[in-house]
Amino acid sequence: MFIDFFKGEPADKVDVEGLQYIVSISARDSVDGEEEKPKIHLRVYLIRTKKSGQKLPRVEVEEMGPRMDFRVGRVKEADESIMKEAMRRARGSAERPKKNISTDIVGDKMAESILVSKIEGVANQEDEGIEEKQGCG
Repeated sequence: MFIDFFKGEPADKVDVEGLQYIVSISARDSVDGEEEKPKIHLRVYLIRTKKSGQKLPRVEVEEMGPRMDFRVGRVKEADESIMKEAMRRARGSAERPKKNISTDIVGDKMAESILVSKIEGVANQEDEGIEEKQGCG
């Protein structure tokens, strides 16, 4: 559940300079003889990069909060019919993706421009016309 809550957009490559925060969620297995449920630890860290004499920067991690330690108190699943209805997704509720438009991590819309290739083609046609006129005289 926490992984879904903190999930961002998938990235093929990550810029080290762009990393700012770490959200760490960890759980410890229960040890033999313990009847308690395992603790879940939630931590948030601030990442600071500093210059170093090497290619990669020196990384410092500082805890910034929130910080929580808790246990799952109880788990009660719903009836099968109610669970099936809750997990169902509505048809057609998602918008159709628009061509050549994407959204970055911050939420800014980015559009691809096709004019560049068309402009380059026009420039080449003009150059060819000028060369022909110069060769005639």
